Amino acid sequence: MSVHAAYIVDAATEDIVEVVLHDDLSTDVLLDIEEQWAPSRHGLRRRLRALRVAREKWPQSLHWDWGRKGLQLALGDPDDFRVMAIRRQRTWEAAMVTLCKNQVTLSPPDAGKPLVYIDYLEVAPWNWTVDKCQARKFKAAGAVLLRAAVEQSFAKGWAGRVGLHALPQAAPFYTSQGLQFVKHDSSKQNLPYYELSAAEALTRLGRM
Repeated sequence: MSVHAAYIVDAATEDIVEVVLHDDLSTDVLLDIEEQWAPSRHGLRRRLRALRVAREKWPQSLHWDWGRKGLQLALGDPDDFRVMAIRRQRTWEAAMVTLCKNQVTLSPPDAGKPLVYIDYLEVAPWNWTVDKCQARKFKAAGAVLLRAAVEQSFAKGWAGRVGLHALPQAAPFYTSQGLQFVKHDSSKQNLPYYELSAAEALTRLGRM
């Protein structure tokens, strides 16, 4: 496991908050993350129902379960995935799983070259803005993890290339971070697929 200082933003005050980025965790940590996050998920679900918010407006990752994801990963190839997460004191603020085997770029000019695939990325439920229910507590945690995936790609000699399937609600965030839409993928519930090119990765990380 390796740890690094990172920074997120208090959404209410705009103050910078120092956190710790863990970029190589065991799958057991995902059980701890879900234990912390589950009460907030359940509480938000109750408020959404009480306010009769239409289901299509609910957060699209509200049903996710990081503990279940951890158990699934534990049965897989440990050389294929990496678990990363952001911790503020004892609280997990965001988590991500990346895959690196048999993942290739679809977009020219790098089509066919390897990339780091972001399998899951989510911030803690209290860091969501949910209309009529809550304002987020911290922001920028997702951007910190996305940058960590790009750094992983550079470390592997893959020039910062990253790919992912996005939930539709998350698509604006990924495009704001420089990822480009590639296609709707019928093999993944028709989710939109995005990639960060090598050229854009260089620009984003200030390496040009």
